[in-house]
Amino acid sequence: TGRCELADAMLLTPLLEAASRLQVAPLTRAAIDAIVVWLSPEIVLDAWALAETLHLPELERAAKERALQCFEAHLT
Repeated sequence: TGRCELADAMLLTPLLEAASRLQVAPLTRAAIDAIVVWLSPEIVLDAWALAETLHLPELERAAKERALQCFEAHLT
């Protein structure tokens, strides 16, 4: 196993995009896991769109679920 450290969470998106396009499965998995932890109302729709673009169903499901939670929180 390798190790990858980022100085800024904002680098997760380009890291995920590169890992996915280069088909580096362990790095793609790690980036998805990290993004899921950071999903907030401010980035959830961008994460969802990225997941759709890169065909990453696990991230898409997590982003959709978080978006629905955020939406429901604003309805009550």
